[in-house]
Amino acid sequence: MSYSRHCREILIFGSLAAIIFLAGCVQQQTYTANDGLTIQKFAPQLNRIGGNSDLIIIMLIENTGESNAEKVNGELIGLDDWKITEVRTKTVPNIQGADPAHQLKGGQDVIAWKLTSPKNPFEQKYDFTGRLYFEYKTSVSVLYKVLSSNYYQTLSDEQKSKENPGISSISVSSGPISVSVKTQETFANGGKIPIEFDITNVGSGEAFTLVSLPDRYKPTRETSDQITNIRVSGVTNCGDDVVNPFGVLTTVRLSNGKQGKIVCYVDTAGIETSKVLPIDMVLDYSYAVEKTSSITVSRSLG
Repeated sequence: MSYSRHCREILIFGSLAAIIFLAGCVQQQTYTANDGLTIQKFAPQLNRIGGNSDLIIIMLIENTGESNAEKVNGELIGLDDWKITEVRTKTVPNIQGADPAHQLKGGQDVIAWKLTSPKNPFEQKYDFTGRLYFEYKTSVSVLYKVLSSNYYQTLSDEQKSKENPGISSISVSSGPISVSVKTQETFANGGKIPIEFDITNVGSGEAFTLVSLPDRYKPTRETSDQITNIRVSGVTNCGDDVVNPFGVLTTVRLSNGKQGKIVCYVDTAGIETSKVLPIDMVLDYSYAVEKTSSITVSRSLG
C-alpha cells in the first residue's frame, strides 16, 4: 500500500490573537480504482460458427479488490433464439480478495454456458452481454487528532510546531467504492465536530442496496444507486442516525450513480489537551458489472 503526504495550513482565530500553524501531514492512501470482482474475459470459444453448431461462452472473473466477493452470480443476456439447455444465471462460490501487503492476487473462477446456434438463410452477427452481480465491502480507517484551543494557546512555539491536529491518516480498502474524508475543524470546544465522508463509485459498474434474499441479486428502481448498510464507529451520529451498540447505521444515495456524501459528528466533550480519535466505516453493498461480446453465424445451405 503506497502513501503520499499532504500538508495544509489552517488559520485559527483565538480570543486574543490569530494563530497560524501547520495542521500536519495527512498520510493518505494512493487509491487504485477497480471493479472489485472484474470480468477479465468474456468471449465465445470461436468467433464464427455454422448453423446448428454447439458453442461454449466463457466468462473469466478475478477479484482485483481487497474484500471477498460473496453471492456471485453470472448472467448471460441475449442470444434469445439460440438453444440453451442450462440456466442463464449461474452462481459460483465466494472469491477471495487480493492481499497487496503480501503481494497476493485475488481468487479467480470461470463461468461457462453451452449453446447451439440457429440455422439462418443468411449470415448474421449476434451481440450478447455477460453481467456479473456480487456482494462487496469497503473498509475505511481514520485517525483524527483534536486539540483543546485553551491547551494549544499555552504551548510554546516549538511545542505548537510538533502538534499535528486534524486527520492524520486515512486507509481505504481497494474496490469499486472509494471514500475520502475531510473536516474544517481541529479544535475541541466541548461540543460536536462535523466530519465529512465523500463516497464515490470509481468502478465501471453500478452499486445498489444489499439484498439478502437469494433471488434478489439484481438492482431495481428502489435499490439502484444507494448503499443502505453503512456502519460508522467513533462518531455520535450521522445526520439523524443515532449511535447504537454497533456504531451508527446509515445510508447514502449516489447522485448519477457516482457521488454521495455523509456528514457525521464526533464528540469533543472532556478533551482538555489533545486526543486521537479513531473512526471506522464499513460499507456493505451489492455491485454489478458487465461486458459485451459477439459471434457470427454463417449462412446455412439448403
